[in-house]
Amino acid sequence: KITEAEKAVHVSFFFNGKKSDLLPNEERIVIPTRKDVKLFDEAPEMSIEEITRATLAKIKDPSCNFTVVNFPNVDVVGHVENEPAVIRAIQAVDQHAGILIDEALKEKLTVIVTADHGTVEKWLYPDGGVDTGHTDSPVPFILLHPNATLTLKPQGELTDIAPTILDIIGLPIPTSMTGASLIEQNRNSFAPVQRLLLMILDGWGLCENTKGNLIACAETPVMDGLMKNYPSSRLAASGVAVGLPPQTVGNSEAGHLHMGAGRRIYSDRLNIDQSIASRDFYRNQVFTDIMSLAKQNGSALHIMGIVSFFSSHGSIEHLFALMRMAKQQGIPRLFIHGMLGRRGEQAESGARYIQQVEEKCLSLQLGQVVSVIGRYWSMDREDNWDRIEKTYRMLVYGEGNTISAE
Repeated sequence: KITEAEKAVHVSFFFNGKKSDLLPNEERIVIPTRKDVKLFDEAPEMSIEEITRATLAKIKDPSCNFTVVNFPNVDVVGHVENEPAVIRAIQAVDQHAGILIDEALKEKLTVIVTADHGTVEKWLYPDGGVDTGHTDSPVPFILLHPNATLTLKPQGELTDIAPTILDIIGLPIPTSMTGASLIEQNRNSFAPVQRLLLMILDGWGLCENTKGNLIACAETPVMDGLMKNYPSSRLAASGVAVGLPPQTVGNSEAGHLHMGAGRRIYSDRLNIDQSIASRDFYRNQVFTDIMSLAKQNGSALHIMGIVSFFSSHGSIEHLFALMRMAKQQGIPRLFIHGMLGRRGEQAESGARYIQQVEEKCLSLQLGQVVSVIGRYWSMDREDNWDRIEKTYRMLVYGEGNTISAE
């Protein structure tokens, strides 16, 4: 498995079914993310040259039978409001996908090209504002197989990728996989392949509408040619198809998890929603123990997390449930630390969310928002310790810009 550090957790932990340990004979190559830029739009190509070099080496290695490579550029750069940079990212991925495919076909590998979710093919909100978040679009699944007579089902889901791979290489499909092979022909009608390259173009969605579609605006001769000349399917990569609530956008965590699992797996978001609805949430032993200890000691209870209507990292409704539980448990003081900025949110959304939290505090007569910080600082996953230090010092020492309560 090969990718840049920004996506390492997705092609390892999530792709492997939320398991961190290496599988037998698994190798992971993680290309370091560049530290000479503050935001990825300053270098939209990111470390794609190094990813390509590492993948070419594995393609040329006959002992490497199955290679997974993730190009993160479209998703990562797509979260920054910089259209020219996003176009460069798209074109870089298209170019390097072509380089890998040419070499793979020369070495007689079968190739699958797909994506985990959409992003920049729906760049605009209905009002014309820029939407840098994920989308509910389907994603491509393209098969370059030595048997040119094979055809694919026109539609499917990300859960169909694992069964299709097993079908191609001639391995049995476990009964636990609820997905199905996308190949329309019976397995007995084609020979299993010995080597396979799975390319994940992170964030590459499909959208017929060309307005606000940055993929349609970019020059993508490689992907255009693949879609025209090889069998392809459109895969659902959002909502219930990837274990998320209906009509919600896809994300990298759910996308890679379902690619590897071959079956639907309820997301943490959905599990928590169901737990709140059934009221099991309010009987959670860890929550009750912490709240009992705070009440016993007369201590304040601190709640920290992302504040958003929907994020793969949490929901404002989960915060409200914790606040209601604190009220029921008789917590004397409740302090809330909000982390703002789900990717794709409109600029003014943070203020609206904090207003909703403050209104909930008033209605419960409990709680106070005591700190607010952007996720750029508090949720970094690239070892940018200067960002995490800012968050740490805010939470531990109260450092930051003080805002007087009105």
